[in-house]
Amino acid sequence: KAPSALAAARLEELVHRHQRSVRGFLLFLGCSPSAVDDLAQETFLAVFATGFEDQGDARAGAYLRVVARNCS
Repeated sequence: KAPSALAAARLEELVHRHQRSVRGFLLFLGCSPSAVDDLAQETFLAVFATGFEDQGDARAGAYLRVVARNCS
């Protein structure tokens, strides 16, 4: 099922706000620099698939780090 325009816009905003920190966290975990972009994308898609409701930067960042750790 294709995402709605609103859902796609929310995902885009989430990526825009947190992509740099998710990539940095993956590097901190020791992930290969060549794999970080793919792992970050996998992280955001996994979060999107759960029906994530953004509750602010701090909570979103914490949740994204948990998902990123599980994707790495």
